[in-house]
Amino acid sequence: MRLQHIFIICLSTLVFSQCSNKTIYSETVEIPESTWSKDDIIRFSIPVTDTNTLHSLILDISNEETYQYSNLYLFTNIIFPDNTFYRDTIEFILADNQGEWIGDKSFSSYTNTFLFRQDVRFSQTGTYVFSFEQAMRCKNESCSITGIKSLSLSLIQK
Repeated sequence: MRLQHIFIICLSTLVFSQCSNKTIYSETVEIPESTWSKDDIIRFSIPVTDTNTLHSLILDISNEETYQYSNLYLFTNIIFPDNTFYRDTIEFILADNQGEWIGDKSFSSYTNTFLFRQDVRFSQTGTYVFSFEQAMRCKNESCSITGIKSLSLSLIQK
């Protein structure tokens, strides 16, 4: 009986802590024919009015079983309202060490959720542009990869 009480308290704490988060923005960009060229830049424009509250940025990546790699490198850019920017290269792991896909399975695709940025406090009001470019090593002349279906970006208020 005591174990049940502890479980209920832990579950309640988890549920109520999740309720305090609020999705401010969420958008999904589908990649045509699941073929992503190095020249195809995915952009998300997020209007920001709150410079006091902490936020998290969540990135969902959906890949098909036909994707050739176990990871995905992306060049990421954040363009601030005053046109300054921050650029980074990030690796996202899509399969385990045995080559098995990870993430939530839906038919023949998998979706992985990544904490892209945590505890973000925006310094300026205005529109922030988050852009993503695939940065995989090229095996073909067009430098495109196949098997990535979509990218989703969400801004969560803490």
